[in-house]
Amino acid sequence: VMAIVKSIPAVGDVVLVGALFYFIFGVLAVNLLMGEMFYCANRDTGQLLDAYYVLPGGDNINYTWCTSSTVLPINSSYYHSSLNVTVPTWQLPVDWTADLTRFDNILMSIWTLYQMASMENWA
Repeated sequence: VMAIVKSIPAVGDVVLVGALFYFIFGVLAVNLLMGEMFYCANRDTGQLLDAYYVLPGGDNINYTWCTSSTVLPINSSYYHSSLNVTVPTWQLPVDWTADLTRFDNILMSIWTLYQMASMENWA
């Protein structure tokens, strides 16, 4: 029991150095990736939209396209436009969103780095 009590200061030093590394890489991640983890998702299913399935070739999904309306009419895809085939227009409910694992502030950044290091919530 005394060995455990005497090792507490050394364990505290290791935890402090580890926390310092998390803080340093958290600040770096905030500076490089703040605001970059947002995406356009299907509002009903929450799935990320792929531009090849909802836009003609050469077009990209961006903030302006996704927020232009809450329900977007889709009438082409990369596959259909390359074959010059027309498809009936269908409605797609969309939302510009982000997961909780992002780098928008230092606390979220440290939490995301912890999840990456421990592989927690990756299933």
